[in-house]
Amino acid sequence: APWGQPLPGAIDSIELVDFMNHRHFLITLVPQGINYVFGPNGSGKSAILTALMVCLGARAFATGRATNLSDLIRHDSENGEAIVRVALHNVGPEAFKPELYGDKIVVERRIRATGAASWKLKSAAGTTVGKTRRELVEILDALHVLVDNPVCVLTQEDSKAFLQGNSRAKFDFFMRATELDAIAESISAMQDLMAAKVEDLTRARRILPTLEENVRVAQKEYDEGLAFEETDRQVKMLALQRDWVNLLLRENTVNERRRELLKLQAQVECLEEKLRQLEATEQQHKVNTAEYERICNECNAVALQQEGRLGVLEEQRQKMETPRLLALQGVERAERRIKGLTREHTKLAKQLKKERDEAAAAASKDQKVVMDRIREVEAESASLFEAEKEKRRRMREVDAQLEQARREEAAARSEVAHLARQVRRDEEALGALVQHGNSRISALGPEAVRLDQLVQERRHDFRGQVVGPIGACIQLRDGMEQWTVALEAALHPQLMAYVVQYPEDRRLLLQLAGGRHRRLQVHTLRDGGRRRGRWPRARPELPAGVDGAQLVAVDDAITVDSDLVYNCLQLRSHIDQTYLFRDERAVDRSGVVVNRNGGQYLPRHMSSVVLADGTKLVFRRGSKQRTHGGGGGGGG
Repeated sequence: APWGQPLPGAIDSIELVDFMNHRHFLITLVPQGINYVFGPNGSGKSAILTALMVCLGARAFATGRATNLSDLIRHDSENGEAIVRVALHNVGPEAFKPELYGDKIVVERRIRATGAASWKLKSAAGTTVGKTRRELVEILDALHVLVDNPVCVLTQEDSKAFLQGNSRAKFDFFMRATELDAIAESISAMQDLMAAKVEDLTRARRILPTLEENVRVAQKEYDEGLAFEETDRQVKMLALQRDWVNLLLRENTVNERRRELLKLQAQVECLEEKLRQLEATEQQHKVNTAEYERICNECNAVALQQEGRLGVLEEQRQKMETPRLLALQGVERAERRIKGLTREHTKLAKQLKKERDEAAAAASKDQKVVMDRIREVEAESASLFEAEKEKRRRMREVDAQLEQARREEAAARSEVAHLARQVRRDEEALGALVQHGNSRISALGPEAVRLDQLVQERRHDFRGQVVGPIGACIQLRDGMEQWTVALEAALHPQLMAYVVQYPEDRRLLLQLAGGRHRRLQVHTLRDGGRRRGRWPRARPELPAGVDGAQLVAVDDAITVDSDLVYNCLQLRSHIDQTYLFRDERAVDRSGVVVNRNGGQYLPRHMSSVVLADGTKLVFRRGSKQRTHGGGGGGGG
């Protein structure tokens, strides 16, 4: 960057509120050049560096000033909490999300008396953008700020250890500065994962014969089930055909009953039509009766007129006897006519009533027969409907049983296919062993053989040496056969690993490994040109009376063909600091374990002890811990 323009991640200012011995302190730094902070002892110079580390994510014990964050709060704080703010420049092409944060990123950490702490990540305008540690780590990674690296932030304790410490302390400082210790922890976790996977593979191979036998038994049962299923299917088909025939018969019966019902309904309609005709006849009789009554009324009116005229006629009778007699004869005839009409009317009324009663009785009887027949047909229809419903329910049950049988058949076929794939993989592994004989690489498994073939085919594409698997480069020395299990436990995490000299060779090797790269370890070792010597004073400082010549280290029991592999084993597995014993009693009798301050310790430059049965003894903080090395995949 041009002079005067700050780099992304450079510190702009540090502000402390109720932190250690500062009530309120603010310091602004120049963007480039050197900033000096000076003052007498106890004035708070180290508190500024501690605040910077704590605000950017360091733990309290890493500062060397406290073991808990609450210890950093000023003792007379008003609200019982401390606040630290660090402003970082955020300009230039490598700035982190300038559209959100602007030209500055302000990191604020608030520490409470309970030891709890929280972050706020603010923009240059004071807006809160984030509140989590994950977002803070993302910012620090993007701006290349390494607060835990002693090269970036050198505390007084780290500087004393670097200037006054021994070679081991300086080496630890180097490992932290280059972040190799974090890489080693990641590699160790990957090695443990690989060991667990190898154990899973060994268990799977042990149960493979049982699974094959289960497959044969399942296949036999499956064939028998198919034959039984075919017979059962035929029985069910015949039952379905029988039910279908019964259904057709019932349907024919229902149709016949329906036709009879239609005939009865036609008869009822015919009777109703006759009833309507009788009602029309009765209505006509009523009309005729009314007409007869009108004629009678007219006759009565005529009779009244005749009676009115009777006097006149009586007077004229004498004069007109003959007309009177004629008139009387006319009256008699009219009366006889009226009586005849009355008798006819009475006779017709009786006949009409009789016909109406007969029609009503016949209709009632026919209607009762029809209703009884209708109820019988409805009862039979309901019975047929229930039978049809039961048949459909049974068909649904049969369909469900068939579907369950199909699912079980699909599951059995899937299991058989899975077992067949496992058998093919084991046959491929066996074929690799047969093809390559009892070579060192073939003893490490078919994946190691295939990867070695790929490496040999592409050997001209590698820049430097590519050595591996490490297990193929190791051999036992004469007379060391008793330590085979112990050596396998001590070296197991590295037996399947490869060693290269350049990062591009490591990437190419992982690319060749393909999907197996998660289990493949590839170590990059640049100083592989010549074999390294042992660490200075590598032989342990033994207590008085202990013969160091009788101790057997791992590198005393093996020979390594490749200098590159030897250097890798010395760095990764500490083969010159790991010693072999027959059992724990032999360790106790040897006198190498020192009891001090109530704890057990190993001498310097003796990192661990491995017993003949593969048990590994590690002494940490005065306590003895036992671990068991992973089996499988042996070396040379």
